[in-house]
Amino acid sequence: MTDTCQYTTLICSLPAYGSLFASRQTPISRFQMERRLTLLEENDAHDIEILGQILDWFRHPLNRSDEELLLLIKRLVPEVHSSSIKHYIKWRLEFRTLIAALRKKHCGQKFDIHKEWSGSWPGNRWLQHIVQHWQEPVFGLEKHEPWLMEVKRLLENEKAAQLEKYILMLVWAWLEKESFGHEFDLEAVAIYRMRWDLVARWTCYARKPAEDHFKNLLNQSLES
Repeated sequence: MTDTCQYTTLICSLPAYGSLFASRQTPISRFQMERRLTLLEENDAHDIEILGQILDWFRHPLNRSDEELLLLIKRLVPEVHSSSIKHYIKWRLEFRTLIAALRKKHCGQKFDIHKEWSGSWPGNRWLQHIVQHWQEPVFGLEKHEPWLMEVKRLLENEKAAQLEKYILMLVWAWLEKESFGHEFDLEAVAIYRMRWDLVARWTCYARKPAEDHFKNLLNQSLES
């Protein structure tokens, strides 16, 4: 059973965030944060580690293929105990899948569902829909996912830095919404951890690397 006082101590030890795009550095170093996370119960610590292995941008080299990443996801997700952590992973992978499809469409590529993609995994919600509606500008999802139209516009205009910033803004806003009702629990820790990764990504961001990153991502899928 989770020790509420223990988790309260953990959350209170983590520095508050400011605005994502005003950040010049992460509010706490990676080393310091990992030390704080040792306060987690064993199962929760395991879930947070898996969350990081799947979602942390710095853990995924640009030469990692979609198939390799999918194998990693399929292996790790069944090990997660928390339904909330599974929910966070599922949303992020669905989000990444939609952006990946738009990138491939922008490059004139097909969005083939390989055998690795066809099984059950947390990001497969839109796969068949995307294939069936490939010829539509945003796969007929403009009402369900209105942000796709802006992603499409930025892709078409090759606004690398603006696209990267817009993607981060969308994820940050989603995490803000998910944080409601969670203050001193595993969900609060997970959301803090995911926000930390976004700040780390933003503060490492520079114009030239962003343009190179944009070009590389055009041929990648799940790294968004």
